[in-house]
Amino acid sequence: MYILVESNVLDVICAYRQDSKTKHEAGGTLMGYRSGQHLHVLRATVPMPLDRSSRVSFERLDPGHQLAVTRAWEDSQGRIDYLGDWHTHPQFNPSPSGIDYNEWKKLGLSLNKPLLFIIVGEREKIFSAYHVNQRTVPLTRSG
Repeated sequence: MYILVESNVLDVICAYRQDSKTKHEAGGTLMGYRSGQHLHVLRATVPMPLDRSSRVSFERLDPGHQLAVTRAWEDSQGRIDYLGDWHTHPQFNPSPSGIDYNEWKKLGLSLNKPLLFIIVGEREKIFSAYHVNQRTVPLTRSG
């Protein structure tokens, strides 16, 4: 299996790093192609006005995220799909919280498709996890 995240997507989500004490957590959805267990991330939504965030939490509440996913699906005749979520953590080495693992499990159960989850740290570090067959597997970065 392979997972490819386009560099422009990484640029977008890394722009929200919590690299100062005043920045709140941020997040959004990941969209792209799914082929079996392979994922190719092409797009990401960014924080929207109705999302809720603090220094240590982010809730994706704005319906604009779902609207973006639905539009991408329709415009691509069903080729571009929801692939997962991303958010930031105010940590040098980001790691998932219990809340993260619970949310990922819920999404995995409801969608029953391979998913990708990314947590962006306050500097260059990124945590990513692949969720398949009701298991969350941390990934290592290559390339």
